[in-house]
Amino acid sequence: MYKEIAENFDMSQVEPSHEDIYIYNALEIIVNVTTVNTEAADITLSLLLPITEAYVQARKYYQSYLYILKAVRAINNYVVIKDRQDLTTFVNNVSWDKGCVPYYWGKMSEQVGCDTSRWNICSIS
Repeated sequence: MYKEIAENFDMSQVEPSHEDIYIYNALEIIVNVTTVNTEAADITLSLLLPITEAYVQARKYYQSYLYILKAVRAINNYVVIKDRQDLTTFVNNVSWDKGCVPYYWGKMSEQVGCDTSRWNICSIS
């Protein structure tokens, strides 16, 4: 789930003209997971609101980046707090095992205060 959400947020920056579509895709991932996951309520409470706000603002565009960063922070905090995992270990070994983290996801994560110095971040494409 983390990987798919992060990749959609990354693409929202690669193709800003389609930002709202990619954020909506991330929102659908949360909605779909909450219907099959045993931790559905926790995921919904933690992630649905910030991703919905990012989507609504992406439709307006002028304030969207602030809400996108707010959602990025919520998603990363969820991994650290709820899953009790080190974010660097999770990103490098679980989400992108032997792959690289999408460039803009890494940059947005850094902007919200995550230490990305040991993340395997892809080159900008």
